[in-house]
Amino acid sequence: MNIGMIIHSETGHTEYVAERLLKELKDKGYNVSYIKLKTEASAPKEPKKIVDNPSLKEFDTIIFCSHVEAFSLAGAMKAYLKGIEDISTKKVICMITQQFPFPWMGGNNALKQMKALIAQKGGSVISTADVNWGNEQKREGKVTDAIEAITAVV
Repeated sequence: MNIGMIIHSETGHTEYVAERLLKELKDKGYNVSYIKLKTEASAPKEPKKIVDNPSLKEFDTIIFCSHVEAFSLAGAMKAYLKGIEDISTKKVICMITQQFPFPWMGGNNALKQMKALIAQKGGSVISTADVNWGNEQKREGKVTDAIEAITAVV
């Protein structure tokens, strides 16, 4: 099985979780490609522009990893998902990170937006994970829970 992880991270929080997930998947023997979206600055208050649009054709399973930005899915990930090809034959998993302590403070909305954009490309999300970054005492537990939830369905 070929797994593609598409990551957008501004602060490194999403990347931290994605790298932990990558290690776990590779330790389990999966072939995983780790692709960090490249962006460039745009006008103030506009989402960053995607510099490249990595193809998803070679992957059986795709894991999209992004963060919450202003109570929504990060603009760069939105732009990327709008431009992807048909993914109707792929297993799709979504993982987001957020600063606020409760999923209803942006996490739920970001996942809903991801699912809708993926559905427009024929995809169906089989699992999601939401990692709260703001609570240091619970952070590692949330990261572990997200990784376990994702690896269980791959």
